[in-house]
Amino acid sequence: MNLVFAYRPFIVSATLLLLAWPPDAVASGGYLHGKFRALIQARNLGKTSVAICVADLDQRETLVALGADKAMIPASNMKLLTTAAALSTLGPSFTFRTTLAVLEADTKDNGDTLIFVGDGDPALGDPRGMTEGEDVETVLRKWTEAVQRGGVTRVGTLIVDDRVFDRQWAHPDWPRDQLNRWYCAEVAGINFHQNCLGVYPQPTMKGQSPIVTLAPDPPFMASGVRNRAITSDTDTFWISRKHATNHITFMGKVRHRRRDPVWVTFHDPPMFVGQLLADRLRRAGIPVGDVQRAGEEDRFDRARVLAQWLTPLADVVQRCNKRSQNLFAEAMMKRMGRQVTGGPGSWATGGAAMRMFLSQVLGADAALVHIADGSGMSRANRVTARTIVDLLDAMHRDATTWPVFRDSLSIAGVDGTLRKRLKGKLSGMIYGKSGFINRVCTLSGYLVLGSSDNTADTPPRTIAFSMLFNDFAAPVYLHTIKKLQDELLQLIDETLAPQAVPPHLGG
Repeated sequence: MNLVFAYRPFIVSATLLLLAWPPDAVASGGYLHGKFRALIQARNLGKTSVAICVADLDQRETLVALGADKAMIPASNMKLLTTAAALSTLGPSFTFRTTLAVLEADTKDNGDTLIFVGDGDPALGDPRGMTEGEDVETVLRKWTEAVQRGGVTRVGTLIVDDRVFDRQWAHPDWPRDQLNRWYCAEVAGINFHQNCLGVYPQPTMKGQSPIVTLAPDPPFMASGVRNRAITSDTDTFWISRKHATNHITFMGKVRHRRRDPVWVTFHDPPMFVGQLLADRLRRAGIPVGDVQRAGEEDRFDRARVLAQWLTPLADVVQRCNKRSQNLFAEAMMKRMGRQVTGGPGSWATGGAAMRMFLSQVLGADAALVHIADGSGMSRANRVTARTIVDLLDAMHRDATTWPVFRDSLSIAGVDGTLRKRLKGKLSGMIYGKSGFINRVCTLSGYLVLGSSDNTADTPPRTIAFSMLFNDFAAPVYLHTIKKLQDELLQLIDETLAPQAVPPHLGG
């Protein structure tokens, strides 16, 4: 029996056409350039480092260049490079495939060998990818049912095969004291449920411990769970996790029952998933012996496939950019490393694949980019504002990858991480990617301006921009920079846009 469960169907194919941005100078007498400089200087940003590039992609003109060639920390704007590289390296029609297979034993007394083979899919069991009425237990039940339908009645060994990636799950640059947070989820060849537990505290009697439930429920973790939280008149509930373990402690105070979970990462996702599947099989009446990790030389050529779970790259790219999910970016980066080398994907091999892509887009300017990770969590990443605009230009002009890349970007005032910004304040439309880490605030993307009469003779005008701010400190705060970025975009819109209903980003 061979079952396929598709995350969502998606079909597109072609090869990325890469075009370089020509040498340029600030256009139109530097009018907009001067306006930008004056507005930034009026904000008294102190020692804040600023890098901005704005270009008209239709007229092939640079409109603003302020520190445009300065190497900056991009924060989550790094995801623009990662997703663009993934669409080129893996192809827009690429699909992640997670496989459940069985090696039948000579005698049923010994039990069959069950193999769970990962492909690095970051969306497996993703809560945001589930349909209405589904939850994490629905996913686990489908796995169990696939085993039952396959005629397996006893499992001697359950093997988790995570060899598509290396086993460096957390990047060394990531802040160690934040590795329990969802945005620092570990990255593995088998990922599940964002590699996080959803934690739901419920108050009891004042001064007593709250009731805490976990989703998914991992009974094998019970000995490592401590509840030091108390029921109180305030809500300060939080969760710690001991580094490189699954020992977690509930802390703080609980006043109200949580409808939305508090997230905490778990350690060693492949073995966690293996233990979870083994538990659910036992509950369904299928005995399971050991849970083991695949060895380097293990081969499973004779295994019979029971089921596959598929996730199109297009869905992963969209989740990465619109929702800024770090795990998705890192999984794509490592999967590129696997694609290029044939060995376990890693941050090193994924970075090499991204540099190969950027060298095709940017030529010698690719040497200006330093790649540490795919999500932008690392402060060692470096990129220039001009590089990002060059990349945006290349993606905009490629008919193959452009539709997927375009649809992955947040629309200001509408969805994603930009849904609360600039709503109703522009005549044009912003499609972009924001980024924030400590003392870093970035925003890059496209401003699409409408024509005065919306006729074919006066098509929409597409402006690419990148605004990178580093090293700001009090009295300059994150909200200060975000407000300035929005004002700069309004300035472009007021200066260049005809009065018209804004078009959707075409191509």
